[in-house]
Amino acid sequence: TPYTGDKTELNNFGVPGILLGQVLTPLTGGPSTDNPAYNPLYARFATNPGTSTIIGDATAKNPTFFSFWLGNNDVLGYATTGGSGAIGLTDPETFEFQYSTAITTLLAVNANTKGIVATIPDVTTIPFFTTVKYNSIPLDQGTANALNAGFAGFNAVLDAIKGNPTLMGAFGLNADDIEGRKVMYAAGTSNKILIVDEDLTDLGATFDYLRSIDQITAEQRTALAPFEQVRQTRATDIVCLTAGGILGTLVGGNPQLVNGLSVPLADQYILIPSEINAIKARTEEFNEIISTTVNNNTTRLALADMNAEFTKVVTGVVRSVDGVPVSATFIPPYGIFSEDGVHPNN
Repeated sequence: TPYTGDKTELNNFGVPGILLGQVLTPLTGGPSTDNPAYNPLYARFATNPGTSTIIGDATAKNPTFFSFWLGNNDVLGYATTGGSGAIGLTDPETFEFQYSTAITTLLAVNANTKGIVATIPDVTTIPFFTTVKYNSIPLDQGTANALNAGFAGFNAVLDAIKGNPTLMGAFGLNADDIEGRKVMYAAGTSNKILIVDEDLTDLGATFDYLRSIDQITAEQRTALAPFEQVRQTRATDIVCLTAGGILGTLVGGNPQLVNGLSVPLADQYILIPSEINAIKARTEEFNEIISTTVNNNTTRLALADMNAEFTKVVTGVVRSVDGVPVSATFIPPYGIFSEDGVHPNN
């Protein structure tokens, strides 16, 4: 609902979930339909929803000093959706233009306005990406046996492919890659998650060839369809916190279809190495842009290296603040993150 207080008294224009570019466009305040830039949390306190901008409302306060910590969501949205493409990474050229525009606008309020800007933390180190482990699925012996029996045919097909050098060469396949796709479970608490890895060579054409020469039946080919780019997780993968609510659940109530075990976990729950590298590289690029902006305005801007500060906490360099123990989790009483696994708590 609209903010009912005195908008002229506001001095905090931070908006949850905001992208850097959204501070510059009036579309952030409306219309509310068919508008991907719309953010209802800005619309409720905008001076003129659909016409005003966040940066405009901020500069209208004629500030002598400002703090500016934007850009996190230009990486975070891509990361928290598992690099699935639901939310993209802002490209560096766009980010640089938007960042320069925002800071220039703030500094133009008057000749004496100064500010402090902050770098973007490596989001892959926050609890949203470190809580659910890649190898912590518990199974009893009976369940492990049933799963292994279910994947015996899949593993046998992989062995048949790997054992045929002509076939391997024809489809440009690698023996280590094929071996690494085998699915195996054991009784215990350290089983890995079944996932789709879009960086793997798609075996669809290979399976089709095997069907064409009657090495597999039509029914087997149909059964193989969901597993053309499948493997189990490795230590180099990151599992999103949201996976905790889906792992082990049944698809359509079918006890044979278990998410993360017999059914590959959906893309939005996993970050594979190429996606992790993209996040880290983009974070470095954004932080370089932020640092350069400060270096070009040293008499009016100061840099708060929040990336370095977060790193000190997540690596254990900082273990207490003002005598209070802290840890990089959301576990009480000393976890410094909120229950969403993303935002620092009080």
